[in-house]
Amino acid sequence: MEYSLRKSLFSLLFACRELSEADKLGRRVGIPLIGTGNQRLPIPEVSKLLKEFAENALSTIETLEEIVICAHSEDDAIILREEFKLLSNHTSLTEISALPEWQQDSIKSLIREIAKSKQKLPTEIWNALSDVLVRFEQEPLDKEGIAITSRSFLIEALGASKNENRLMNKIEELHSIGTPNIWISHMHMIRIIGNTAGHPNDAVRRVNPEDLVSILMGLQEIILAWPRIKIWREGK
Repeated sequence: MEYSLRKSLFSLLFACRELSEADKLGRRVGIPLIGTGNQRLPIPEVSKLLKEFAENALSTIETLEEIVICAHSEDDAIILREEFKLLSNHTSLTEISALPEWQQDSIKSLIREIAKSKQKLPTEIWNALSDVLVRFEQEPLDKEGIAITSRSFLIEALGASKNENRLMNKIEELHSIGTPNIWISHMHMIRIIGNTAGHPNDAVRRVNPEDLVSILMGLQEIILAWPRIKIWREGK
């Protein structure tokens, strides 16, 4: 039965790639908690396969930003959530009220300042940034989700791709035309934290609450750099 599930998920991954290439795949894909219904596979066994599928899809399909797994019941959802925590040996969720006061205040202040930038950015760039900001409105905070969508915003801003080397090269190209080091450093920081969040099994560290403030500071610097980025993109 596990073999059949692996085969089904491989076919789904292939189909998502085909749809993406045909520009018919949205930013989010929802899939049921397959294998746990009539097939009666245990959720812990299925969770491992779904996690592998999600990591493969999110790291290789350019247009895909989020995969939502739909459980059959609230009880199944609770078990699934706990299994994903165990698989990661870590929970990516943080209650904002549990953060030190300085972090809470910094997050709120930075979000207010960033929100004022709507008129300074093109619609598609602002929409990518909004995807990050809306995650700060959800309780508890998903640190890894915030890091991944921040990296996606950086990709959109630079006209890059999910490929790590290509994104790194785009940042270095921008650096080569005299872009201030502080902007470049913040871009690399968002790239690295986002890449860490996207590949937790291979990471030497995990996204922590302090990273949330760093990410917001980095987003603010990218907004300041936008006029330079815009000229650079138009000249390519």
